[in-house]
Amino acid sequence: MELATRLLRSVTLLVKHIMPVIQDAGLNQGEFDVLATLSRNGGTLSPTELYQRLLITSGAMTNRLDCLENKGLVQRRANPADKRSMEVKLTPEGRMLFEPLLELYLAKLASTFNPLEQADKTAINHGLRQLLLSLEGEQ
Repeated sequence: MELATRLLRSVTLLVKHIMPVIQDAGLNQGEFDVLATLSRNGGTLSPTELYQRLLITSGAMTNRLDCLENKGLVQRRANPADKRSMEVKLTPEGRMLFEPLLELYLAKLASTFNPLEQADKTAINHGLRQLLLSLEGEQ
């Protein structure tokens, strides 16, 4: 119970600490996650690849893409290799917003973990990795 409580409280406080960076850019966490996933994967993915990687429903992905498209940050278009499917691409405006935002986000994360010794960071990271592998294996 003690471990679970500390883990859940840490997540809550971490989100509270880093969310202003995302919100100041006019995004919510879900929209940031889509932009980050596109950026990590060359700027273009199908909607199916996106929702599978983000572990959300197709309906939730459609909503996020609608919002991001309305903001001019992504574009949906027919896949040139297969006209039956769509692809989602970061727009130049999306890249211009996301790249400096990612730097701010990473700096905020780094400052959050600065008080910890490197050995503690390594141990926590290892323990959380093991927990995730165990939990993901139960699905």
